[in-house]
Amino acid sequence: TFGHLPAVFIPAGPMTTGLANDEKAKVRQLYAEGKVGRAELLEAESKSYHGPGTCTFYGTANSNQMLMEIMGLHTPGASFVNPGTPLRDA
Repeated sequence: TFGHLPAVFIPAGPMTTGLANDEKAKVRQLYAEGKVGRAELLEAESKSYHGPGTCTFYGTANSNQMLMEIMGLHTPGASFVNPGTPLRDA
């Protein structure tokens, strides 16, 4: 058994903003109506979730990062620092 090992999580942080939510919703609606094809839908999704980090809205992933930081299980101040930025690399 491992017993009680000390651990600290290093969160990914939120990914940088991609395609705006209203634009993404419009493409999804057009796809549902049959006005755009699967390729256009996948392109919009790829632009929306395009890099490392958690999704860009304050949903489950970001809420969990914040909760873990509040509980003291994350490196302080790291939950909402974007990946690939000078502050993240510091």
